[in-house]
Amino acid sequence: MKHWMLGMVSVVLLHGCSTSDTALQQDFQQAQQRLALLQTPHTETGAVRYDTELYVPPLAPAVADLPSWSAQSVQVTAQGLRADSLLQQVLAPHGVRASFLQPALAEQAIHLSFTGSLAELLQQIAQRQRWHLEWHNDRLLVYEFEMAEFDVAFIAGNTRYLMGSREQEQQQAGMFNEQLMAGAGTPQRSDQYLSFSHDHLSVWDDLEHALQLLLSPAGRLTVNQSSASVLVRDYPDHVAQVRRYLAQQNERLTRQVAIDVQILEVTFNDSQQFAIDWDAVLRTAGGEGILGIHSAQFTTGGGSQLIWQQQQGRAQGSQVLLDALAEQGLVEVSNQPRIVSLNNQIARIVLEDNATYLAAAGSAATANVGRADMLQPGVVTTGFELYVLPSIQGDEVILQLSTELSDLERIDEVRSGTQMIQTPHTNRKKFFMKALVEHQQTLLLSGLKNERRAQSRQTSWLSLMLGGREHTQQRHSETIVLLTPYIIRRGGAV
Repeated sequence: MKHWMLGMVSVVLLHGCSTSDTALQQDFQQAQQRLALLQTPHTETGAVRYDTELYVPPLAPAVADLPSWSAQSVQVTAQGLRADSLLQQVLAPHGVRASFLQPALAEQAIHLSFTGSLAELLQQIAQRQRWHLEWHNDRLLVYEFEMAEFDVAFIAGNTRYLMGSREQEQQQAGMFNEQLMAGAGTPQRSDQYLSFSHDHLSVWDDLEHALQLLLSPAGRLTVNQSSASVLVRDYPDHVAQVRRYLAQQNERLTRQVAIDVQILEVTFNDSQQFAIDWDAVLRTAGGEGILGIHSAQFTTGGGSQLIWQQQQGRAQGSQVLLDALAEQGLVEVSNQPRIVSLNNQIARIVLEDNATYLAAAGSAATANVGRADMLQPGVVTTGFELYVLPSIQGDEVILQLSTELSDLERIDEVRSGTQMIQTPHTNRKKFFMKALVEHQQTLLLSGLKNERRAQSRQTSWLSLMLGGREHTQQRHSETIVLLTPYIIRRGGAV
C-alpha cells in the first residue's frame, strides 16, 4: 500500500509540473530513488522491513517448550470440582493422563471459569493451588513441591586475609611471650594487620543464611560447595524467589574491578621544604580546569579525588601532575601492575626487597676441637604491600585500603669487644582507610613524608691532621599513591 501511494504521489507531481523536461526527469529519478529505499531491507533497529514470506509470531517463553497438545483451546467452568476429575476431562481427549504424586492434591476442589489454551488453564490452576507441573507428551505430573538446582558464580572455600602473614603473626606472639617471661613489661605490638583482617569470610555461609529467609516452613535447601551449586525443594513461588535472588547475586559476584596503582616519590630541592605545596601544583598545572581535586585536605594517609580534565597533548592523563610535581623536586615514578578483583573480594599486591645483615655473632668452644665462630644472619624485608577490597555501587567503587610502604635507610654496625653485629634502620608508613571513587577517576593518597640523613666524612690529609670533619645532609621527600579503579563491563570493556 505504501509503495502504491508513493507512486501516485510521484505521478501527481509529474502531471502538476510546468517546468522543462530536464526538471521533470530529475523529479522522476528522485521519486524512483525514494521508492527503492523503501523496498530495500534494513537491518537497523526501528527500520521497516518488507517480506513476502509467511510470518509466524514466536511463542511466549512460558509455552515455547511445552508439548503440542497444550496449545489446544478449551473452555472450563468448575464449581468445587475435584482436581483429578477436572484434569481427566480436559486431558483425556488429547490422550494425556494426569498423575498426582501426592494423593491429597487430587482431592483439592477447583473453582474457576476459564476460556483459552490448555497450557494457560493448567498454569492458572497450578498457580492457585501452588502446584509444580512437569510436562510430557502423554502425561502431566503434578507435584506439591518443586525441586531445582542453581549454579553459584563463586569458587568453593572461604576467604581468609591478614595485613601481615601468618608467620609474622606467630613471630609477634612468640616475642610477646618471651618478653613477658623476661619481665620486660608489656611490649609494643603492631595491630596494623588486625585493622584489615578477617579470619573467616564465607560467601557460602552468608548465602545459605539469606536463602533460608526465602523458604517456606516446609522448604529445604542444600549448599554444595564442591559443585558450586544450591539445591532447593519448596513450593514453586518460593523457588521462584530463590531463582531471582541467586540471579542477582551471581550478577554481583561476577562483576570485576581493575585498579591501576602508581607510586610517586618527590624529593624536594629545597632542604627547608617538608611537604608538597598543592597550591603551587594547581597553579603549575593550569588551575583546577585541568587538574580537578575534590578535597584540598592533605594529611598523613589522607585521600583526595583527582580528575584529569585534559586528555590530549602534553598534559594527557597523569602527566599533568608529574610535570607540576617536578617543579618542586625530583620525581621518581613506580608503576605497579594492574590488579583485577571480583566485586567484594580482596586483592593483594606485594613488591618486596630483601636485604641480609649480620644479626648475631659469637663463638663456641668444643672439647678436643677448639673454638668456632658463629654468625647468625638476618633478613629485613621492605617494599610495597597493598590490600584492597572493592565494592561496586552503580558507577562508583567503594575502596577499602590497607597499605604499607617501607624503605631501608641504612645498616649500622654495633661492636662489643671483638664482636660486631649489624642493625638495620627502616622507614615504614602504614595507613588504613575507606574511600568512594568514581569509575576511571583517581584517588590520591598524600602526606606520607620521609626524612633521610646522609653523613659524609672528609678524608684528605689536611682534614686528618685537623681531626677529620663530618657533614650531615638532610633530605625531605613525600610519597604519593595514586589508585584508579575501572569497572569492567561485560565483554571486557571498561
